[in-house]
Amino acid sequence: MINIGLFGYNAVLCGIALGTKKWSGFILATFAILLSVLLNYGLGKVGIITLTAPFVIATWAALLVKSKSK
Repeated sequence: MINIGLFGYNAVLCGIALGTKKWSGFILATFAILLSVLLNYGLGKVGIITLTAPFVIATWAALLVKSKSK
């Protein structure tokens, strides 16, 4: 039951951390949101309590993609 509430929490954290008023910020935040939801779902299926790990991993991955795309 703990993981159910974290789906939205991690996604909102990703949106807050990466979202900007530009399209590139919107796309980056959307990528991180989707990745965090998938990570939360996948790790939850394995039986791991995820807490904020999907947020951290998704944010790092999005920032890595951003740095490699420049």
